[in-house]
Amino acid sequence: MDKKKIIMIGLAGLLSFALSFVGAFLFLGDKVVETVHTQDAKSVAAEGGLAVHSDNAGSQSELVIPQVGTANGADEKQTKELVYDLRQKMDEYNEKLKSIDVENKRLEVARGQLEQDIEKLETLRADLAGSINSLKSERDRLLKTRVEISDLEKKNLVTIAASYDKMDGVSAGKILANMTQAQNGSPTDAVKILYYMGDRNKAKVLASLAETEPSMAAYFSQKLKTLTEVQ
Repeated sequence: MDKKKIIMIGLAGLLSFALSFVGAFLFLGDKVVETVHTQDAKSVAAEGGLAVHSDNAGSQSELVIPQVGTANGADEKQTKELVYDLRQKMDEYNEKLKSIDVENKRLEVARGQLEQDIEKLETLRADLAGSINSLKSERDRLLKTRVEISDLEKKNLVTIAASYDKMDGVSAGKILANMTQAQNGSPTDAVKILYYMGDRNKAKVLASLAETEPSMAAYFSQKLKTLTEVQ
């Protein structure tokens, strides 16, 4: 063979091989691409499914977690409110205890003061009772020593006293003193007569008795205070 035929045969073989390769590539390339796309689609689908599952899981987590968070938040808020209310109640209770303590102290002071006042009143009552008893005794004594003069007796005594007013003080004093001594010092008619004598003559009689018989003058002065007119 000459060189031209050999070259032409070689070129034809190369061309045939090239055409075969291109045909095979063109024929099998779509399947490879489809296979690749199918695998990619499956991968994408798998990844998408995983993503969807993850998204669903995430969504569920997002739905559940906020709910749990919300529940926990509500419980925490309720707990805080309960604690706040409890503290307020405790503060109110403590304030009431303080008020009660202050009131008890005030009552104790008032009770002590009241007991002191009661003791003073008891002492005063005892003193008053003693004074009342003394006054009653004095009243009884005065009642016993009081000399009552009735209206009828008064008329007679006034007439007799007018006669003594005409005497001098010394003579009238002696007569009245003798009358008193004769009746042993009891309330006598002499005191009653002296009671109804005029003030000037009465003074003269007492003055004369004071010089001669001071005790008798004192006796008359005391008895004159016991005379009482009975209406």
